[in-house]
Amino acid sequence: MVLAMAAVSAVIVLVEVGAPTDPAPWWFVAQLVVCIPALVLGLLISLQPSGAVVGVLLSFAGLVPALLGLVDVLGVVAENNPALGEAAASVRQATSGAWMLLFLPFALLLLVFPDGRLVSRRWRVVAVGLPMVVAGFCLLGAFSPGAADEDPVGVVAVVAFTLLPVFLVMLAACAGSTVIRYRAAGGKVRIQLRWLALSGAIIPLTLLIGWAGDLLFGETDAVIIGILASYVAIPAAVAVAMFKHDLYDVDRAIMATAANLLIVGGILVVVAATSAVAGLVAGNASIVIAVVVTAITAMALGPTRRAAERWVGRHLYPARDRSLRAIDDLLGRVHAGQAPPEDLQAVLRVALRDSGLQIGYRLPGSRQWCEIDGTQVVQRTNAAPIRMSGREIGLIVPSDRTADRPAADIASAAALLAEMVRLRLELASALKEVAGSRERLLRASYSERRRLEQDLHDGAQQRLVSLGMALRLLQRHLDDPVSTVSGMLDAAVAEIGTAVAELRQIAHGLRPSSLDDGLEAALTNLSRSSAIPIELDIDVGALPDLVSTTAYFVANEAVANAVKHSEAVKVAVCVQAVDGSVNVTISDDGLGGATLRPGSGLAGLVDRVSAVGGGLRVASPIGGGTVVEAVIPCGS
Repeated sequence: MVLAMAAVSAVIVLVEVGAPTDPAPWWFVAQLVVCIPALVLGLLISLQPSGAVVGVLLSFAGLVPALLGLVDVLGVVAENNPALGEAAASVRQATSGAWMLLFLPFALLLLVFPDGRLVSRRWRVVAVGLPMVVAGFCLLGAFSPGAADEDPVGVVAVVAFTLLPVFLVMLAACAGSTVIRYRAAGGKVRIQLRWLALSGAIIPLTLLIGWAGDLLFGETDAVIIGILASYVAIPAAVAVAMFKHDLYDVDRAIMATAANLLIVGGILVVVAATSAVAGLVAGNASIVIAVVVTAITAMALGPTRRAAERWVGRHLYPARDRSLRAIDDLLGRVHAGQAPPEDLQAVLRVALRDSGLQIGYRLPGSRQWCEIDGTQVVQRTNAAPIRMSGREIGLIVPSDRTADRPAADIASAAALLAEMVRLRLELASALKEVAGSRERLLRASYSERRRLEQDLHDGAQQRLVSLGMALRLLQRHLDDPVSTVSGMLDAAVAEIGTAVAELRQIAHGLRPSSLDDGLEAALTNLSRSSAIPIELDIDVGALPDLVSTTAYFVANEAVANAVKHSEAVKVAVCVQAVDGSVNVTISDDGLGGATLRPGSGLAGLVDRVSAVGGGLRVASPIGGGTVVEAVIPCGS
């Protein structure tokens, strides 16, 4: 970073001092600009735990344009300052082979990206040999012209240029190491390497643009633009791969880029052929003809872009193409009533050739991802979320942790089928819950009926039978003294009072009489009779009888559980009207651990609240107290 800043500063000073009236060529300024992204991103990446080597190489890549720009500007300055002419010539001679430095950092990056390590130890030959070849070429290139008198056949120059094939072979080896790493890797690493490959597409694009410029205008400045653009594109892609590899669907970007390259290549082939023919026939007018043909060809090939993208996707990502076709086929069969949407998992297993692939759905009342049979699905880093309207409705999870994440296109195409499955599962769960609730309510009603029969038989019925026998006995003693008859009447009246009290107690179990004065009065009576203090916070007006009765029984059962099982010191009951519903919250500071077990009082409350269209939730962590919250709709 310091060296680059020094080089940039030197360039600026030399331009200001040496060429005050002659502006520097545009590529000098461009070289200063393109070094900034590589330097900044290299510094940020080097701060990552596994990004030291990658960050250093990117910083080196940013340093090269600044140093080469310094050499070029020195030549411009020397033209206006004859005293610097000899020094400038020496520097230019010494750096005649420095162009290789433009490729060196990115070639080494291919060897170690993304973790900063080589694929294996045998690749050290390339990692060490490539910089040595570059250094040797630069040294031999610097000395070859000066040795012409002593070396008339140019042996030094010949040796220097024989290194070019070695350099190209090592560049190919660097690219080959990336291919080997890609095949051996999976998941995140593969996506990171795709980002690097996407940025590398600028190289063939640069060649095509240079070809086009040469064909149409006889200039190759576009190649310089492409090289400078690579110094922005490659560091940017590396940074995205290192920091946010899942920022965008890189596969779609690769397909679009490849399709565009095919179209541009096709246009240039047509233009080249047209230029060759027009040059022979029309002479100087060939450029105009080439431009017209280019425009016509571009308009003709423009609509084929989507077809080209599909063709590229079919050959680059066959699994993706198979999956999209299989999903589309299944969707058609579902609409025709020939297959259920639940076949989605089986279809994707075949298309992606992953027999262990799972599709998870979030079932009602659960925070876990589950298959359609209820098997829990473990969410992994390579899982692809299925979204609809901004909500995650499903999850595609490959069987192998190192496997590639399914393409976003696959998850998007499967969204409609996944939503069908989720809704069907939700409906099935709701119907099952309704059937279970109906059965529990029926059993509860039978149980309540038997309890009432037992209470009436053992209590009020016996009192009334006893009262009837007492009255029959009184009838037989009407001729007895008044005192005897009066005593018997007193006993009968007392028996009637006892029977009435027992009947009221039975009726209170069905509906507390205190509810006649409102829910607040009934809960106040409940708090007075409680064995532990109850804090009341009631903010509701007049309620329908069904709502107030349900709310009372929720509070009564929750308080009873707190008294019996939680060892709580105090209980708080809060009743509030919110958005057309009554929220009843009962919380205690007890032991916690309460659960909705079948047959328990809390499970009965769920049925009671569900019967009026509401819902009940219980939160009871061990040692953290219990909170029972019921939401009861207030019908108009």
